[in-house]
Amino acid sequence: MNIDNLRRLVQKAFLVVLAGGVLSGCDALQSVGQAGQGPKYETKNSGLVFGGRFDPEPIYWLDNDRALFPAYANEKRIGPDGKEDWAPPGLFIWDTRNNTYTRYADIDKKIFFCYNAGFVTYTTHTEEDRKKWIQYEGQFGSEQPLPPGSEINWDDHQPYYAACPRIEPEKLLRPEHRGQRVSALFLREQDGYLYVAKQRSPDEWMVDRHNQDDQVKYYRTGQAEPIKLPILAKEMWRQLSYSEYAGKYLLIPRTWKGRDVRNSVNSWPKNLPIPIYLLSPDGKVETLQIPYGTWFPGRVFMTRKGLFWVSSDAPSTNSKQAGGWLLQDGKAVKLFDHLPEGAGVSPDGCKIAYAYNDYNRSTTEFVHVIELCK
Repeated sequence: MNIDNLRRLVQKAFLVVLAGGVLSGCDALQSVGQAGQGPKYETKNSGLVFGGRFDPEPIYWLDNDRALFPAYANEKRIGPDGKEDWAPPGLFIWDTRNNTYTRYADIDKKIFFCYNAGFVTYTTHTEEDRKKWIQYEGQFGSEQPLPPGSEINWDDHQPYYAACPRIEPEKLLRPEHRGQRVSALFLREQDGYLYVAKQRSPDEWMVDRHNQDDQVKYYRTGQAEPIKLPILAKEMWRQLSYSEYAGKYLLIPRTWKGRDVRNSVNSWPKNLPIPIYLLSPDGKVETLQIPYGTWFPGRVFMTRKGLFWVSSDAPSTNSKQAGGWLLQDGKAVKLFDHLPEGAGVSPDGCKIAYAYNDYNRSTTEFVHVIELCK
């Protein structure tokens, strides 16, 4: 389903809701959690429909109460043609404490946007011409439009935060790695980068049969010698995120350690747990084991109640097999069903913001927050 179809579906759903005389339900409190599996947590409904593109994409947090994400709201405007129409997608700030939201900016429904430690980049349109788009970036609240032609060139191999601010690999790499075809994942600038492998051809990025079992090296900022990590080159991909709550990087492996990448079989072996690596800025690595199941993680987060992950895996046509889980006492406790569109955890590890799509035309799926610490 593309974003235009989603918008039409959202608009239709809003009309159905309004016709029934029911508001978005944004002041309603609910609870999540599967019966018999664990505690139920209080949730809140934002009344906003997530505007992502089914990755699932990150939901960012400005602080422990305010979440930032693209969304559709139940709003209409008078367009340049003088006709009333639904408002375009916007960048919204949701105050989860008071359960109110504000539109921060209009955004392009097709463009990447990210936020990291006070820096933001997004694309919006001019007031004069809704078809003329301008990219903004800079410190949140004082971002400036970029000159035409200098828009972000997003490297899909890097974690989201590496574009906020955008990275310049040749400046961040060590001298011995510059000017070469190398596979590297950049951490926060103060921490350094992970050296994965040297590329044998421009078409490959991470590994081939020659370097798949090489250990990843961590080049720390300000330190001469790298640290060899207990992570193999073939395990690396861009699903690397940073947890403010844990103060560590979280890595989902691309494949399992025992696999030969020359083998075309890439389905995770049955009953083999999925390791999640936690890398500290000092180079220490911890491993958490997600039990094998129909929930291979698409994104992982640390919370005060344990590891949280979202998965779009749905082995059958039933989207309820996808959803979000907590790892508690070595077991997967499900928090919600359906295909996740976005997710993010507050800096203090107490709140999970999430959005999902159940592909039911009679329902509208809003962004919710789970209160883990209440």
